[in-house]
Amino acid sequence: MKICLSTFYSSDLKRSANRFEEQAEKMKIYDKVFIFGRNDLNEDFKQYVNSLLQIGKKKGYGYWVWQTYFHKKVLSQLNEGDIYHWCDVGCHFNFEGRKRLLEYLEILKKEPTGFLGFQYKDLNTDNNFNYPNYMEYQYTKSDLIKYFNLENDDPIIKSPQVWGGSFFVRKCQKSLQIMNQHYEITRNRFDLIDDDEKKFIEKSVPEFIQHRHSQSVLSLIVKKAGSKLLSAYESEWAIDNQGNRTYNHLKNYPIIARRDKRKNFIRRFFERQKKNINRKMNKFRNLYKR
Repeated sequence: MKICLSTFYSSDLKRSANRFEEQAEKMKIYDKVFIFGRNDLNEDFKQYVNSLLQIGKKKGYGYWVWQTYFHKKVLSQLNEGDIYHWCDVGCHFNFEGRKRLLEYLEILKKEPTGFLGFQYKDLNTDNNFNYPNYMEYQYTKSDLIKYFNLENDDPIIKSPQVWGGSFFVRKCQKSLQIMNQHYEITRNRFDLIDDDEKKFIEKSVPEFIQHRHSQSVLSLIVKKAGSKLLSAYESEWAIDNQGNRTYNHLKNYPIIARRDKRKNFIRRFFERQKKNINRKMNKFRNLYKR
């Protein structure tokens, strides 16, 4: 059984890619670490991504549509029963959490759907932290919900969303169905990925905040499949008693989503300002909708 890890970096994130590869190899678990860049896309996906960048879809280097190309590429090279781990380049590997990483693999071996993901639900290990529940109806547009023949009051929609930044796949018939469905939508149905509210067909619920692109697609697919979902707060920041973001609850977990992507100083400054403005605007929008 092989265990392969993959990530992707844009040209400005080479330093992060080097750090990611070094940390991953120190875990001494992966047989192969794939560090993909733009040049590893085929011509079809290069043109697809370029077309999105040209119309301003720059977030996630084209709304993360390239992810599914790499999922399919690596899985095609694996044998039945081999394990594929996708992880965002902004994540850090924590050697103190190596035991938990091995536990993930054991859970995955027994998972009938061959998919192990992480959902924004509470981490029930420590009451000193708060774990925000990012609900599906807040971060998935109604157009996509309708596409999957779901209603806004469906338990799947009323549950927390699945995180797309890290997940595990054991190659089998069911997991390939999941990943192929994800690929087909991200490649051929950009209308279901797009977050432009002016183009939404279905009316959004009052609590809607923003669409999460291919993450929203993956979330609905794996929840409909009944895949095993642990808490995303085994990787994500929590809120401490003072109301501050913290990673202090992750000392014994292997993957930490720090997102401290190492870009040049000026670019990093302006992107942080943009994120702060967007966060405030989202809070204001929520208050307005209520």
